Amino acid sequence: MVYSRIPNLSRRFQYRWLEFSRVIQGTTTLLPQWDKCVNFIESALPYVVGKMFVDVHFQEDKKEM
Repeated sequence: MVYSRIPNLSRRFQYRWLEFSRVIQGTTTLLPQWDKCVNFIESALPYVVGKMFVDVHFQEDKKEM
């Protein structure tokens, strides 16, 4: 439970987590804020994000059945 809240804490706590994570997992940097936001949206709304991807990258007239 605490682990999932670390990204929401202040930078001071995030850097403490980074120190711990560096020893345990070899992590060298914190995720940028934009990356955290993308990960959150993808996990909270996977079908919406998937539909947006399909709408942008696949054209209806090119689909073959």
